[in-house]
Amino acid sequence: LLASVKDDPVLIRAPRYPAPSPGPLPKLKHPIDLIETGTANDISHSPFKGYYERPARVAAIARALDDLPIIRHEIQDFGLKPILEIHDKRMVTFLRESQDKVPPGQIVYPEIFPIRYPDRLPHNWPMRAGYFCIDTSTPITSNVFAAATRSANAALTAAKLVGSGKSEMTYVAGRPPGHHAERKVFGGFCYFNNAALAANALSRKGRVAILDVDHHHGNGTQDIFWPDASMFYGSTHQMPLYPGTGSVRETGAGNIFNAPLRAGDGSAQFREAMGSVILPALDVFALGRSLYEAWSGLDRYHFPSLPSGHTRSPDWDRHGWRLNHVLLQAGNPRPSERCPSAGDLRSALEEASEGRRRISRRTLLTGIATAAAGLVGAYIWR
Repeated sequence: LLASVKDDPVLIRAPRYPAPSPGPLPKLKHPIDLIETGTANDISHSPFKGYYERPARVAAIARALDDLPIIRHEIQDFGLKPILEIHDKRMVTFLRESQDKVPPGQIVYPEIFPIRYPDRLPHNWPMRAGYFCIDTSTPITSNVFAAATRSANAALTAAKLVGSGKSEMTYVAGRPPGHHAERKVFGGFCYFNNAALAANALSRKGRVAILDVDHHHGNGTQDIFWPDASMFYGSTHQMPLYPGTGSVRETGAGNIFNAPLRAGDGSAQFREAMGSVILPALDVFALGRSLYEAWSGLDRYHFPSLPSGHTRSPDWDRHGWRLNHVLLQAGNPRPSERCPSAGDLRSALEEASEGRRRISRRTLLTGIATAAAGLVGAYIWR
């Protein structure tokens, strides 16, 4: 291999995906309230250093927040009661037991997936990992429960801020994420469903709409709110892809709206999915009602280290305006200004996920607005 290199010095091609020139920051009428689980208080729950779901992203976001209109809030402790409202007690117990069952520094991965008899668990504790987890990639360590409950409390703190009227819009930068965690099982690096926790808390104040813009379908959020007609769940995602859910035929109690995209689809197909499926349904759901909206997602934006990203900057501009119209139609007393422009997230997200470079302030604000850089990502507004 070395002998095949003939040029001296070795020539390196120009960057294929150069970072765009940052534009001016969008104008905001009020600061963004921020709750974050990472940086100084990070709980190391995952052994991965090269995967996208990693601490470097939270740290990059924290560095990029300098001089932005941000108000940081401490995470409050809500106990297990809110978690047990949406998750099966046996699953929560399994994760809590991992603190003592898994020695520090060791990892349990599901290897055997026993039949999920509803009335009995496997006697062997490690085998229960395959009873409660849906894949072979989600690590179970002694710190998973602490990290998952902290991220859940971050989402609940955001919901409390918005629901009490103390915040116009709140963003949660939390790890681990949550939208693959169902009522009775977890997976996809998700343990407790943070977006569902926030939505469930806000449902006591009014109707809640969850827009999931992740590249993967939020099977967990859909599962938890499947029978609840007072909760709106709309998702665009690639299909087929992990976790295998998200068909247009999955409609719940008439409150679930999936608009799957194929590998290779781009902006036109994404806009069509949002404009013809998700947003019209949200119009009907929201009309004349007090509405709380939560974004959930991570990797929908087009950048090269993830497969088949579907969206680019103008897509978020266009639908930011449309969402504001929905909020006005819903009769919200304090509708937000439009979502700020998405800028070009591609290079910034790629570099932030690898911990190589600081995110520009414009890109960071955009990530907060769209949840495309979100780690929970729960972006909640009224």
